[in-house]
Amino acid sequence: MAVTPGSDTLFYFGLFELDLRAGELRKRGIRIKIQEQPLQILGLLIESPGEVVTREQIQKKLWNGDTFVDFDSAINSAVRKMRTALGDSSENPRFVETMAQRGYRFIAPVRRHPNRDVLRDEGQRRQPEPIQDIVETGIESASASPGRPAVAQPGTRSVSGFWIVVSASAFLIATGAAFWQAHRTPEPDLWSGTMLGGPAKAYAPRLSPDGHLLAFLAFVDQLPQLGVMKPNGNSWTILTSDREHGYIATAAWAFDGSKIYFDRIWGDPLGIYSVPPLGGEPRLVLEQASGPAPLPDGSLIVVKMTDKGDNQLFHFWPETGRLEALPAYLQNWSDIPPMLRAFPDGKELLYFGTTGKDRLRSARMLVFDLVSRQAHELAPGLHIVPRSDGWSPLSVAPDGQSVYLLSKAADAERIEQVPRKPGRKPWALLSFPDSAAPVGMDAAPDGSLYLDLFRDQFVLLRVNASGGATEEFGLPTSDFLTMVSPGGEVLFMQAGWGRQRLAAVRPGGEPHVLVETNEDTTLPATTFGGNVAFEIGSGDQRRIALASLRDGRVLRRFSTRSEHGMAASPDGQTLYYSFNGEIRAQPVAGGEPKRITEGIDVTLDPKGQYLYVKRAKKGIVGITRIPVAGNGAQELLVPPEYHVANPDLSPAAVDSRGRILVSVMSKHSFYYQTAILDPAAKSFTLVRAAIDGDAAMAGWTTNGRILVRGHRYLFSLWQYQRSKAVH
Repeated sequence: MAVTPGSDTLFYFGLFELDLRAGELRKRGIRIKIQEQPLQILGLLIESPGEVVTREQIQKKLWNGDTFVDFDSAINSAVRKMRTALGDSSENPRFVETMAQRGYRFIAPVRRHPNRDVLRDEGQRRQPEPIQDIVETGIESASASPGRPAVAQPGTRSVSGFWIVVSASAFLIATGAAFWQAHRTPEPDLWSGTMLGGPAKAYAPRLSPDGHLLAFLAFVDQLPQLGVMKPNGNSWTILTSDREHGYIATAAWAFDGSKIYFDRIWGDPLGIYSVPPLGGEPRLVLEQASGPAPLPDGSLIVVKMTDKGDNQLFHFWPETGRLEALPAYLQNWSDIPPMLRAFPDGKELLYFGTTGKDRLRSARMLVFDLVSRQAHELAPGLHIVPRSDGWSPLSVAPDGQSVYLLSKAADAERIEQVPRKPGRKPWALLSFPDSAAPVGMDAAPDGSLYLDLFRDQFVLLRVNASGGATEEFGLPTSDFLTMVSPGGEVLFMQAGWGRQRLAAVRPGGEPHVLVETNEDTTLPATTFGGNVAFEIGSGDQRRIALASLRDGRVLRRFSTRSEHGMAASPDGQTLYYSFNGEIRAQPVAGGEPKRITEGIDVTLDPKGQYLYVKRAKKGIVGITRIPVAGNGAQELLVPPEYHVANPDLSPAAVDSRGRILVSVMSKHSFYYQTAILDPAAKSFTLVRAAIDGDAAMAGWTTNGRILVRGHRYLFSLWQYQRSKAVH
């Protein structure tokens, strides 16, 4: 194969090593037989991991302009041979994914290194970075019957072939992750990961104070329940089985190890409970609260939703029932684990959010003093960007001197160890691709880290309101947030080159970027009159902006930003959005926005007659229809067995008949569902979208069909241990 001298031509992925200079594919150091064209395609894909390589690009790589063959058949044959060499398949890809009608994409994590020969030729005296050893332990699975814990012993596993593939995929993700230590550490640590046993979909590991047990959450019939296992994953037990009060989002050990606190969520926080680690009946601790963070004195820091939809921190003393509000607010949604931890000395909290004084600023990683009620930023300048739903790992070292968190570095996520003492620089420990990063983490006294590796898949579903078959299409994004525009396109964010770009796609079509700028362009957004309204910039500089769909040129910037929702009036004169618990109207021509009503999210009907507003009242979210012209608000019917969920309303959520598509949650499932609320008929109807995962953020198409964002979740538990490099 022709390569550029001096270029990065040695690639590690999974158990494989691709040496482009030598034209060799090796597995565990042993050369694998592979023909020239399949090898060239692999090289083309692996040089741009995560990006789509079109069939036209492959054609130009393999043949010159004077060659005439059946290109499609030849490419198909070469790709099949490449997959055979890798032990891969198109149905359940681990390395190469087929992008329908487009091309192929390399989906496994890749580490690049200069070829050893290049280093030798340049006279460099540097040892290549060693491949990390990943050891896989036994994987177990069992299901829990209601009212009775499920127990599995080593070596027992009974799961579908799909989850076997998922576990293998997680194994390869962890194997291929790139690891490094920051420049200021004289002897970098090496890391090895061990995949733990347990249920097929387990996550959120929390180590007991004595280190003898590992608490975790696991899916049992679509509901996350609380379990415990030995830290090596040899045996595990499910402690909870309640299916009438939603799912568990957060679990945390009491400082004395006598109990595990956990919450239950059903669209909104239902309450915090406790249970003995060896089993027993759970006890209610506090209603309408979530995210317990225990303190050494037996009190708790908890999260409660305000009527403005804010997630505010409170200090709660279980023995007396005293509840004290703190001037601290979280950024993330109320139905996922909060980015919140208490330091072991009980004097300070660590959380991602804002304070009461800077409520309107962007979220930051803050250290909050429980005595002075003052906060300071943990590490100014550290680029912390949680997923758009706010799900991100956070842990405090057992000695309380440092914290572990996930930061953003270009198109990868890396775990950083950040000193608690101000002024000291953080250093990077582990790196993961955007598509396979942890969402839960806990630090052990010996310096090892317990992680869950989370890989998700986003798809676009098209269904009829009356039912019938579900059509599924690829959705080229790794971001949680999507919206359906009034024109029937799905708006989403593409990550690349260290920034976010707003893009759009139709079912089965090619995605295209909407705005031409070097700044971040993100949701919420909507299209109207040949323009797109969206968010531009990052952090505190984020603002609503307007751009032309014809050439992507930014036309106008406004003075404020939207927290949720973006809708345009039919005449294109007004934008509606939510900010700081209010629904506001922004004149498109410019000027200051006007407050309309209270609310935390908003959309508009196609005729521009009614605003549909999400409101929070006593911790419960509902939908209200409000005439744009004045009074006459109508609260829409939601049956008691369902709650309105967090995902944003799409700009195309309302059809010409006034029916609105809303994301809802049942108490019997973790997954979001989509419902049709009809104000005229006062009815509630579930949209039957066939997927084992979320079906949310829906919108109507121009022909009356429904587009729904589907989301599948894949989890596995790991322990990462470090040792000094050997020279």
